[in-house]
Amino acid sequence: MQVAIQAHKAGRLVEAIAAYRQAVKEAPAFAQAHYNLGIALRAAGQARAAEHALTAAVKADPGYGRAHASLAGLLESRGLGAKALRHWISAFRTETEDAGILGGLVGALGRMRFSEANQPVEDLVAGLLARDDVEGQRLCGAALSLLELHETVAEALSGGEVATLSIEPPALLLAVLERTIVAEPRWEQMLCRLRAFLAGIFTDLTSPNAPLAQALAAQMLATDYAYAGAPERASGLENGTLTAGHVVYAMHAPLAAAAGNLTAPEEWRAFCDLHINRPKAEQTASEAVPSLTSIDDGTSQSVRDQYTALPYPRWTATRAITARPRREIAKGLFPVAADAITPDPSPLRVLVAGCGTGKHAVDVATRFANAEVLAIDLSRP
Repeated sequence: MQVAIQAHKAGRLVEAIAAYRQAVKEAPAFAQAHYNLGIALRAAGQARAAEHALTAAVKADPGYGRAHASLAGLLESRGLGAKALRHWISAFRTETEDAGILGGLVGALGRMRFSEANQPVEDLVAGLLARDDVEGQRLCGAALSLLELHETVAEALSGGEVATLSIEPPALLLAVLERTIVAEPRWEQMLCRLRAFLAGIFTDLTSPNAPLAQALAAQMLATDYAYAGAPERASGLENGTLTAGHVVYAMHAPLAAAAGNLTAPEEWRAFCDLHINRPKAEQTASEAVPSLTSIDDGTSQSVRDQYTALPYPRWTATRAITARPRREIAKGLFPVAADAITPDPSPLRVLVAGCGTGKHAVDVATRFANAEVLAIDLSRP
């Protein structure tokens, strides 16, 4: 085995493959030998043989996450997305905090559109959406396709009643509303009807509709209240204690502009944090961002005002990723020009001009190792 590994590291693939084959012949249950053979075969361009070796590795050790991930990547390169997804899921279940595996799983799920109900996958997607290291928007299309297979959701989307859906919403629906932006017209129409229905019946924070009311309010905040519908009036809202009236108002307009700090039951404190505390903290932080120059011309002022009123893009999380040197990333993107790519400076200084809400700047900072990012914009974040 050591001879095979040394040959592999030295790039002598033919020698390494022969030595790995001998190792698996002598120890058929040795999963790592099958795995190493599969990696060497793929590097040598022998995809079919690599798939056979990696399959043998996960058969010998079903909990071998890295082998599942490598097999999933190979299957994806051959256009076998559904088969690859099963191995991404197996890899993730053994190594839930591995950034590479998490990114592969999210990417695979994000490309899927489901035509058959699958509760375990629903539960998985809902759990992924709850993570702060998963960019939820990448999972929105797959999640909506799963939800549309629910009878109550399908009926509501087709213009039918929303009452049943409001009482027993699927857990995935709550996750989607809380962690993504739903921009599909049929869904927008249905959610507007659902909001109108809830606004008429939601009178108690302990109501069975409470989880959906919270999720709908979160969706409206994420979309900057772009959904059609008349806003609720702020008059009549009591200061001091959170009421159902505050929640209904938050489904239609920014609550932070209409209410002061509110006390709330434990299960509603996250709601107050999202709709009152965070917006106020963002405003305070925004005012502290230094300005380089004044903005005097009318066009720039109009653009600034537009993005200040409607921040874009809204985001709640950034993707899990392992920061790598710029040169290494560039070599992967432009292999034919690899020799011409200059070494990275230290630190790697990056200017993000027009950074908006900061998502691009954060993505750059987490993607490139040893990066020092300066982000500027006409509008305050």
